[in-house]
Amino acid sequence: MFRTALHGSALRKTFRILGLGTASLSMWSLGVSQFTHIDEVVTAHGYLGIFLTQGIAFPCTLVARSIWGVDASSLEKEKWMGQALYWWMHMVGAWNIRVRSEWDQLTPNTTSTRFEINSSDKSQIPPFVIACNHISVADNLALTFVPISKRFLTKSQYYAIPVFGWTQWLAGDISVDLSSAESRTKSVEKCAKVLSEEKRSVVIFPEGTRSSTPDRLTPFKTGAFRIAKATQCQVLPIVVKGTQQVMGRKLNCRSGVIEITVLPPVDVANLTLEQAMDTVAERMRIELE
Repeated sequence: MFRTALHGSALRKTFRILGLGTASLSMWSLGVSQFTHIDEVVTAHGYLGIFLTQGIAFPCTLVARSIWGVDASSLEKEKWMGQALYWWMHMVGAWNIRVRSEWDQLTPNTTSTRFEINSSDKSQIPPFVIACNHISVADNLALTFVPISKRFLTKSQYYAIPVFGWTQWLAGDISVDLSSAESRTKSVEKCAKVLSEEKRSVVIFPEGTRSSTPDRLTPFKTGAFRIAKATQCQVLPIVVKGTQQVMGRKLNCRSGVIEITVLPPVDVANLTLEQAMDTVAERMRIELE
């Protein structure tokens, strides 16, 4: 069962009081003199949080990339662009997170707010093609709580966004222009290199774009499964819920709970492409119900 961290505790109430004061500062800093709904406060606080965490993420990833390499840069990106933004929103009681695992290599901690790797040697965990449903830009944030070294396959237009795109490039994420066959081919080659040579997992949203139906999967594209079969990597299905509630298509932030469930890996080596897609999709559909 899911358990919510700090539920009903004095510490959580203290965070809420402190956070509401910070939210008021967020409203003032954005020039908002009055509001008619609590969602406006949450959104204002979210915008300020995005601005601050993105501003910190870029120099941190740049320094990490320059000194320690792409793996360190990727960790900095996930820490600031994902986890720090979550805790910023959690401070006002707006966002909460719950994690669950059906994979024996990951176990939720006592508060079900973080995963813990069961193996003492993280290098023993093989690279996966991580397949996740896609319902919000906050899905990337949720996946930063999965403690596996990974790169994200990202639409090329996001790379054009100042600071945000630069940070993704520094962290070794892979861009793809879905309208270009050449770009798609190169992105597949880069994903295969990350999996086979760098021994890092790759996150791919097999639906191809954000779905407008959070409780249902849209038809999968074949790319993630072709890569998995070509590299002999297993597919690790992950299901996220609630991200479309906490961050909508226009980046309007609202209160809600993000739920992350890691399912057992699927070995697709002896499956046809269609069987692999159907097997992963069916497991994810059951979890979404």
